[in-house]
Amino acid sequence: MYKILTELGQGAFGHVYLLQTPNFEKYALKITKRKNLKEAEIMKYLCHAHLVKCFDFIAKSLHLYLVIEYCSQGTLNDLVKQQQKHIPEKILLKMLCQLSDVLRYLCAKNVIHRDLKPDNIFLDKHKNIKVGDVGVARVLEHTSEEVSTVVGAWVYMSPEMHAGKKYTFKTDIWSLGCCMHELMTLQRTFFSLKDLFERRVCIMINLPDLPPFCTVTAI
Repeated sequence: MYKILTELGQGAFGHVYLLQTPNFEKYALKITKRKNLKEAEIMKYLCHAHLVKCFDFIAKSLHLYLVIEYCSQGTLNDLVKQQQKHIPEKILLKMLCQLSDVLRYLCAKNVIHRDLKPDNIFLDKHKNIKVGDVGVARVLEHTSEEVSTVVGAWVYMSPEMHAGKKYTFKTDIWSLGCCMHELMTLQRTFFSLKDLFERRVCIMINLPDLPPFCTVTAI
């Protein structure tokens, strides 16, 4: 028997609540539309230390209920907003390694996340990375398959996705770069659609300066 303690968040995807069991274990309950059943199926299919785990799901006539791992330290977006000074290089490198390993795993499973952004990257009680929200992820037939559907947050989209061209797993690497640059500078890499298109050929001019402690080997 679960007890709902509080609402954790809401958005276009639906609502998320904090659950507690009689043993005081905590989980998150995500309530979304039944049409998002693919998200539950992908989450149950995947298993990695730095992916949000789905423990169970129930599909009703209109809604989908997912019992998922509770990440008590919020998202990377929350972390950036709370920072009064730059995040230490050691922590940045730890996050980069964990995120990179998640993408390595997804690639091995023929899955493109397609919506990697700070809002979808969570932190557990030990401040380890937990990538979630795989609602727009795509499972491919083989690693060399290309797709062309435009989905995700445009600020973190790769140039080829923006252009409506075919893309592969490499689109997630672009998003990872945008996320890491944001963590290092505490500012978004791109602030407007015009800004992104002007820089999408990778001539990165007038971007926020990296903190002085970031060495060449670190980036």
